[in-house]
Amino acid sequence: MDNNKNGEHIDLISLPKKSFWKLSIPLSIFIILNNIFSLVDILWISQLNMEATFALGASGPLLMILNTVGDSIGQGTNSTMSRFIGSNKYESSYNALMHGLLITIFIGIIFLLLTFFMKNLIYLMQIDENVDIILAYVSPQFCCAIVFLLCNVLCETFQSEGNSKTPVKIMIFTNILNLILDPIFIFTFNMGISGAAYATIVSTLISVLFFIYLYLTGKTKIPLSLKYFKPNLHIVFEIFKVSIPNTLEDNLAFILQATIVSTIFLTVGQVGLVLYAVSIRIREFLRAPIRGMGRGLMSVSGHLFGAKKIEELEKMYIYVLKMSFIVSVILSISIFFLRDLIYASFQIINMETPIFYIVLCGIVLIMIYPIYYISAKILDGMGKSYYSLAYNIVRIVVEAGLILLLKEVFHNGACVLVGIMIGEIVYSSLYIITFKILFKRYKEHEDELVTT
Repeated sequence: MDNNKNGEHIDLISLPKKSFWKLSIPLSIFIILNNIFSLVDILWISQLNMEATFALGASGPLLMILNTVGDSIGQGTNSTMSRFIGSNKYESSYNALMHGLLITIFIGIIFLLLTFFMKNLIYLMQIDENVDIILAYVSPQFCCAIVFLLCNVLCETFQSEGNSKTPVKIMIFTNILNLILDPIFIFTFNMGISGAAYATIVSTLISVLFFIYLYLTGKTKIPLSLKYFKPNLHIVFEIFKVSIPNTLEDNLAFILQATIVSTIFLTVGQVGLVLYAVSIRIREFLRAPIRGMGRGLMSVSGHLFGAKKIEELEKMYIYVLKMSFIVSVILSISIFFLRDLIYASFQIINMETPIFYIVLCGIVLIMIYPIYYISAKILDGMGKSYYSLAYNIVRIVVEAGLILLLKEVFHNGACVLVGIMIGEIVYSSLYIITFKILFKRYKEHEDELVTT
């Protein structure tokens, strides 16, 4: 059994509900701030011209890959560290941190190389308009991918030790910095849409440097030091067991996003893609509290699963599902009554009918979202992310298939709304069935469980 060299016992097990709220409330704030980060970009970019806003929407699938790869590596590292801590293997947790960071650096180099093939990736989405503007926004961020990847990973590793307040404080500062830098880079330096990209890079770099400073100066419970690094294939496997399924999910989601973007572009045109780009950012903003709850639950569930506390784990799952559903109902009611005001703030007017149906679809999706997101995060904490990968493949096949099929029936983009709604319902149902089976099996064979 490893000892905690810093002398601090990390306990998320004895009071799991309290630990969950302690983690999830700051995390929800953190994710909201990240979405404000995104909303600030589109608000400033929308002041340039329609082509720039179009480029922002078209770049969504590519940037989604970058952001979610960082999330996936971070979640894999967090899950591995949490399970080691739950079973009191502290030095193994320190070693997992080092492995996670080295993997991140390697992946960052791969993204840098992908910059040379960016134009080909854009053409793969069947988009041949304003390609240079899209490149001006995406290419700098891929070149500096390591900054975004490290930011995501370091945020996750803080959570494994029960600390989510520090990332929130750092992101408050970086978001304020981004608010200041956006208009300076875009308008004062006359950099246009690429200015928004560079403002994002600079502000994110500041947060990464501060995270590293806190680790190196011993202000964390888990130390960052090469003396704990011992090459270990088992740790690499445990990190990849969570991060690879998550990464594959997100990269497969690229296919779905590309299908949606190209379908909207072909059936509605640029204005449809602009509306979709705004809708995506509003949706992510509304999902922020649920994502914060899921991220908080992931760390707690990793500790509980590492300690083989299956009954407590099941209770936490049900409890968090109930809480997240209540939040979703409140958000659904809010978005319905504020829909015109929200879209008007992005200079989208005189589109009452499309906005009405998009909002109705959004309400259904927001209320379904907690089921599959909370379920996926607890599976991440348990190191069972391959279930989520399998179900996401089913979801993508159903949604992309329905969108392409219904495109021949609906010629106004409604095929996208219908396809997404049906796919999400199927996706959520699979998780509910899985957890009924899993908890029953684990409780019957609790003594035989092998975690990490």
